[in-house]
Amino acid sequence: MRPGTHIHLGEYMPRMIKLYMLLILVGAALLQLNGCATLTAATESVLSKPSISDTVDSFESAALAIKTSNRILLNAPISEQEGWPEKLYHAPSAVNSAKMALSGLGSYYGVTVPTEFDKETGFPRPTSPLYIMIKDRNQMLDKELNKQYLNHFKKNPRDITCSIIDKQPDCVNEFAYRNPMMAYGTITGNNIELAKLEQRVDLMSRGYRECDAWIRKSKEGDVVPAACKDTGLKGDEVEKGMQINLTKEELEVAKKTYGRLSKRIYQASVGGADFTAAAVTKIGFAIIKFPAALQNAKQEFSGWKGAVNTVMLLPRLKNLLSAIGIYKDHLGTQFTAYKTMYSQLNEKYDTGDDEKTKTAKARIERFEAAYAGLAPKLDKIAKGENVEFSQQEVQQWERLAASYPPQDEMAATLTALLKD
Repeated sequence: MRPGTHIHLGEYMPRMIKLYMLLILVGAALLQLNGCATLTAATESVLSKPSISDTVDSFESAALAIKTSNRILLNAPISEQEGWPEKLYHAPSAVNSAKMALSGLGSYYGVTVPTEFDKETGFPRPTSPLYIMIKDRNQMLDKELNKQYLNHFKKNPRDITCSIIDKQPDCVNEFAYRNPMMAYGTITGNNIELAKLEQRVDLMSRGYRECDAWIRKSKEGDVVPAACKDTGLKGDEVEKGMQINLTKEELEVAKKTYGRLSKRIYQASVGGADFTAAAVTKIGFAIIKFPAALQNAKQEFSGWKGAVNTVMLLPRLKNLLSAIGIYKDHLGTQFTAYKTMYSQLNEKYDTGDDEKTKTAKARIERFEAAYAGLAPKLDKIAKGENVEFSQQEVQQWERLAASYPPQDEMAATLTALLKD
């Protein structure tokens, strides 16, 4: 501070209070999401200003959401005693909630805080609310997934089940299953079909992980060798393989044996679909906002910071846009698998559908419908064709994101606080 410089606290206090109120507001709004990845994705998409950096972050957050969704479907041992499916709907930890609030506030002002390095890309990455949210869910899974089950299935990859450890007295079904997909196959009488389907879904998942990491790390022009392994898996094949074909008598027996397990699988499938919907949301908003991001690029890439951004982001952005087809195909498979699971279970079993799962399904289906309308244009973008979005399409996605109470309250309060 130079001699003779005076700070009048009276001038700064209102601004400090305003910032503090904004931080509390964003934190409160994010906490209202109760662990919902889809709404977190929508909230941060509304808050953040259109930019190239935000576009890249959207794709990378979407990739992380897809990876988490795959983890739940294929690599999360489940039994009727497991508590992790229900915890998918819990609010983030206090520490991560605070980080989400700070990140959301930064997004509103167009400030990104790259406090972590992305392990796959090696680049510093902004810790967006969705990124922190998904990280929180993975921390929960790291803690809650039974390590003994994980080790057993890793050593015995052909096993579908193993005996429950520390079985509780009221336990009816005595087995833990390799993942929700295999558990679903057991309670629907489709073990053999689902085992074959799991192999194909897993192959697609591995191919996605390899090509996604390549695309996000690669330089301009390297996207062609990164084509995913094509399993030829179609949505109707997934849906057909997951249908419940039990007779009335068989279903009655299954309900008694797998009643509690069906509820766990149901919670896991809706929670997994929520991460898929979050990925859809991030990609949809990124594409819709991209023209505005291009308009803001001159300011974003000015000065020394702009030179760094140009080197780091533009080549990756071109590859990511070229990879839309890869994301789209994988998301379609995930959606079909999860929706078939929770729809069939809800129809045949007493899943104990509560308010959280009901509202989650409604959100998922609304975002899926909006995404389906966007799909033809995404195909054109993936082929390198020019696409324009109508004002009606832009408004549709804006209304979709603003149609939930947390967004309404946030928008109204932010407007009032920022008027002057």
